[in-house]
Amino acid sequence: MIVEFLEQHDRDLALAENAKPRRWNRASSIGRCPLELANEKLIADWCAANPGRPATENEYGIKRDPLTPRIMHLFARGNVYDDEYKDKIAKACPWCVPIPLGSWPSVMIEGQEITGTPDFIILPHGEWKTVGLGEIKSMSEFAFDRAVAGNIDDTYCAQAWVYSQQNDLNPVCFICVKKNTDHICEVVFDRNATETIITKRYGGNELEIAANDPLLIAEVRSPFNESIEKKVRETVKSVSLCDDLSKLPVGVRTVEKELFSAQGKAKAEEAKKRYGEPTKINGQWSYFETGREILGWPCNYCGFKQNCFPGVQLELDNGKPKWIVPAND
Repeated sequence: MIVEFLEQHDRDLALAENAKPRRWNRASSIGRCPLELANEKLIADWCAANPGRPATENEYGIKRDPLTPRIMHLFARGNVYDDEYKDKIAKACPWCVPIPLGSWPSVMIEGQEITGTPDFIILPHGEWKTVGLGEIKSMSEFAFDRAVAGNIDDTYCAQAWVYSQQNDLNPVCFICVKKNTDHICEVVFDRNATETIITKRYGGNELEIAANDPLLIAEVRSPFNESIEKKVRETVKSVSLCDDLSKLPVGVRTVEKELFSAQGKAKAEEAKKRYGEPTKINGQWSYFETGREILGWPCNYCGFKQNCFPGVQLELDNGKPKWIVPAND
């Protein structure tokens, strides 16, 4: 009974949030697909010109995927992570000072104001002789494992670059927290670094890690990706100029071939009758193209997928969502 009321509470919050416009010109958003941001800009501009009317009634017919109670719950958990770690970091590291939300100056990029508030400021201490910034990121298992391997999402890289433009601060340190285990990967964007260096705690020995049970799993020291600055500037320019559907920028539109996997010779032979010869064989696994296309990252998680791919259909593959692109798209 209690959970039903909890879910209804989050559903009410989701409906209210769906009706609001969202700011596109934020440091945390600026690395996303330009088309996604342009859709948000058009909705926000329309809401500004039509005060009191919900974003869902915008004249452009732009529709976001509705937020769900579970997603609202995850957003709330993310805020809890941020507050908890900001407090713990301030106590453990007196040279790391939390920054109140909204108190950080904006930065102008390509004539457009970009806002954002880092989680804390890093004062000179130890190896760092300059003032830097810190940001806490709670991550899924997939995103965290990529971070440990030094594969940082462009959205985070763009956010770090924008922060670095504010008073030319360096380094920008991301504290990446794995949601389901609370392990941490520390990613340091350093203007003076010449290459990416990954240091794993206890040499990456899983038994030793399990015995010592540390928070920190890996440290990643990375230079700023030069291509990120170009991408950010191009995104800001294209989205700033968009004031009509005819001026929408080109989107990412990530589409992949759907693959069916079969383990073992017997299952591979069955799959071959349906799909033909395998595209790839890796040990006991054979992979077959089904003839269909699916949305890849980041389109499969975008709230505007129905606008870019009308008729896209959701299916489950071993419990995981998969978006099937219509054959005529």
